[in-house]
Amino acid sequence: MKRDIGQLSNYDDADGSRRKRQKQVGASSGQAATGTATNGDIQMDTGEGSSSGVAGLKEQGTKLWQMFKDVVNKECYIWSPAFMRLTSKRHYPDYYVYIQQPICLADIKQKIDDGLYNSLDDIRQDCDFCFSNAKKYNQKNSQIWLDAKKFMPVIVHTK
Repeated sequence: MKRDIGQLSNYDDADGSRRKRQKQVGASSGQAATGTATNGDIQMDTGEGSSSGVAGLKEQGTKLWQMFKDVVNKECYIWSPAFMRLTSKRHYPDYYVYIQQPICLADIKQKIDDGLYNSLDDIRQDCDFCFSNAKKYNQKNSQIWLDAKKFMPVIVHTK
């Protein structure tokens, strides 16, 4: 049973506020993420020369995660709520049979915070899994499928 956007009810923004631009993260170290959190090209600092080791990777990973969380389209629709948490095993038990490596943005954030990534490319790869899983499971041209499709080029543009 594939899920349709009408069945999605886990939107996190209860107050209705929607940001059009990415928050600047890392201002205390003099760094800021560049670009806006829209469907345009987004440049990420590689972390080389400015931060080092696990702390630098956590900072860059958090910037990348925050950018995915805050991306909006021209109508100010936030793309990320459907990807923040995994689907319910009770409501969609076939998801966990069909999808071999389930992952969501909340899992990625937890792994960043726990220092479980070795590189920014590893974080990008998990983001790619998240959106690829959504495209694989959901009905083609459903809102979730379309949002996942829109995220795919955003991953490429963050390199």
